[in-house]
Amino acid sequence: MPARDKRKPRIRLSCTFCREKKLKCNRQHPCDSCVRRGLGVFCDYISENRSASHVQQRWPSIAVQPAVVQEQNREAEHASPSASLPGKIIPSQDGTRYINSAHWQAILDDINMVERITNDKEPRDERRPDGPLLLFGLTLPVSKVQLLAGLPPRPVMNRLLSRFFNSRESPLVMFHPPTFEKEYIHFLSNPEAVNMAWLAVLFGVLCCSSRFQTGGADDSSLFDNCLFHTAQCLAMANYTTPGRYKVEAMIMYLGLEYLKASDAQVGVSVLTSILTRLAVHMGYHRDSKHYPRISIFDGEMRRRVYLYLVMLDSALSSQAGVPQTVPKSQSDTELPRNLLDEDLHPDMTVLPPSRPETDLTPVAFMLIKKRLLNIATEIADIASSVDGRSYDQVLYLDQRLQEFYHNIPPLLRMRSSVTSIIDPPDVILHRYEHALSFQRERCMLHRRYLSQSRHDAQYAYSRWACLDAAQMILRYQVDLHGESALGEQVRSSGAIFFSSLTTGKYLTAAMIICLELSFRAVEDHAAVQAEDQHILRENLVQSLQTSHGIWMASRGRSEEARKAAETTGFMLGLTRFRAEVQTEDVIPASGMVGQADAYPMGNPVELIPSLELLQGMLNDPSRFDWCLWDTTF
Repeated sequence: MPARDKRKPRIRLSCTFCREKKLKCNRQHPCDSCVRRGLGVFCDYISENRSASHVQQRWPSIAVQPAVVQEQNREAEHASPSASLPGKIIPSQDGTRYINSAHWQAILDDINMVERITNDKEPRDERRPDGPLLLFGLTLPVSKVQLLAGLPPRPVMNRLLSRFFNSRESPLVMFHPPTFEKEYIHFLSNPEAVNMAWLAVLFGVLCCSSRFQTGGADDSSLFDNCLFHTAQCLAMANYTTPGRYKVEAMIMYLGLEYLKASDAQVGVSVLTSILTRLAVHMGYHRDSKHYPRISIFDGEMRRRVYLYLVMLDSALSSQAGVPQTVPKSQSDTELPRNLLDEDLHPDMTVLPPSRPETDLTPVAFMLIKKRLLNIATEIADIASSVDGRSYDQVLYLDQRLQEFYHNIPPLLRMRSSVTSIIDPPDVILHRYEHALSFQRERCMLHRRYLSQSRHDAQYAYSRWACLDAAQMILRYQVDLHGESALGEQVRSSGAIFFSSLTTGKYLTAAMIICLELSFRAVEDHAAVQAEDQHILRENLVQSLQTSHGIWMASRGRSEEARKAAETTGFMLGLTRFRAEVQTEDVIPASGMVGQADAYPMGNPVELIPSLELLQGMLNDPSRFDWCLWDTTF
């Protein structure tokens, strides 16, 4: 029996990367070699006495992931390729939360970052309600006199009302300016006789107008005060019972709470359910032609209000990851006609025919968006269906998406930023909103085939469509949020546009590119180069890096922006590390050109788990659980 070698094992002084590449390591953390290559977040040292328990203690939130991945892989072997899970239930110490397969938190959950990131958020002010004021932020009851005293001075009110009714923001579709002007004059003549729900509408309009344009601290204070008084008026009016102006007031309030939050909130989703019930109790879901006691004018305005409610419900439900609340099967309310305000008046007896969509009336944008919503609803249904879907159905919906976009009036169809610079900001925003929504639905329709296309050529089109749409979305992000003249122009007039709804579209695109890069990191390098010359890895990385830079610049504005910045930074670091290890084709941190150089790169070293555990999670992207990925939008 040979004698046992009693020499002590050689102590490994170099980091894992320098040892792998046989480079000189200065033993810092991070070392100079890793820093020069932009791999500082992955500089790690392995000592002989480091045990598995050490890793588990350092990263408790991901210690069980290799076993989870193995179990998912076993399940994937027996799963139908077209089957999709109905949603994700995310447990926490406060209970469980259900999110369907079109929500963004599953993407973070799937790369095991959701717990680490969400538990690392900034401490919130316990004195401020973390949700809608109307649900649990109101304290002492107030009188009508106190509410009237909360209105800004009349010159300020007049200025804000003029700003609102001369804008083209979407809430304007619910109001008929000449009628509102008469009601406002009547209110000024006798404020004490005001209807509390109408006063809530007034506060809501003032609040909304204060956010249309960038302003100083005074505008911010005005927004908060008007929002608070809007909630107080609704509470005094008993918003749970039917009444004139209540649906309009609730819609305004709901949109303002959403705008204030910047991030998706469960409370806003709960308020949506209350609002929908109120509208149904008041019969908004039935067309007014069935009820002769409803005037022609009121019937058309009710159609506009109901359309806005349907659009709002779809957007908020999609972001919250829950089913829509509007009862489609029980509704027969027709779409409003494309009419100007001067085409309508309270004493009208005949409704004029609809104008062509080339006439940009207040309702034109909503009518176009509703056509896309009809397709998007079908896409969401098959994405969340437990019965799976046929690929023919996917291609059919893709064709309908293409037809929708080509039928958009030319004035509202996307064009280059150079030819848009002299156009009105509202027209530019409508173009981008149509284009962003169109590209996002392409992503949602085709993303599940990003994996299957690598093994079945019939899905190659879906892979291309998904990546093409994701890159277009991130290109729009640069246009609107970057250092361009166009971005400055729309930011000065589109406060509502830069809400969490748009954030969700950018996150979806970034996560799809992250996954594609994860696929390529574990595939044969030569084969990938030969197959994917039309989708260059460098272009994908640059798109992701530019998006990450924009998130980094805005990470202090909302929790979603912070999580997006950390997640995209994490994936960029992982992608750069694998490219270095496998091909020695280093992409330096400063090597990107164009817009990417204008934004800082983050250093999320505190959030990065050990590389060994991450490899167990991402080594087989072909079995990537889309349901987990999805729960982040």
